[in-house]
Amino acid sequence: LATANRLADAETLFKSLPTKGTSLYQSAAQQSSGTLNAIGGKTDEAITAYKKSLALNPYNLQSYAGLAGIYKQAGKQTELKGLVSEASQLDIKPGKSAELD
Repeated sequence: LATANRLADAETLFKSLPTKGTSLYQSAAQQSSGTLNAIGGKTDEAITAYKKSLALNPYNLQSYAGLAGIYKQAGKQTELKGLVSEASQLDIKPGKSAELD
């Protein structure tokens, strides 16, 4: 919905979803929050949500991609390098699929 220029509908739907669940569910919810905030121009909130998502599930590639995109767009090279370093410590390397190249 958000990418179809229906951000208000996407936010309403997101707020109606359950807030409890496994760490994987919570990670996905934070990733969705990050995406909604990024699309809505709320960069700081998006960064916070993506970081929370990765704290819950360090293998959430969409959160890496979203966070990397924000860092690239904002010219935050130091933060981007830190994110790439963090991802390189994972047992499964995300690489290009998480836009960390």
